[in-house]
Amino acid sequence: MQSNLNTIQEWCELLADLIWSTRQQVNNVARINSKTIVELRQPHLVEMLDDMSKQVTSLLSTLVTSTFVIEKQPPQVM
Repeated sequence: MQSNLNTIQEWCELLADLIWSTRQQVNNVARINSKTIVELRQPHLVEMLDDMSKQVTSLLSTLVTSTFVIEKQPPQVM
């Protein structure tokens, strides 16, 4: 059982790293876009980046809240 939990933990950590890296990339693009002169900015990029940021944050939240595993159930109280 412990080996399976270790494997799941490794997968979740790798996935969290990928999601976090994606979040940083979205933030970097938003920062670069904000420093670009107005004439060169892409239309609707700000809205797209906001949506992407929300989606990535949602993915991270879902990963954290959905991957809790109880290794041993506590005794049941009657």
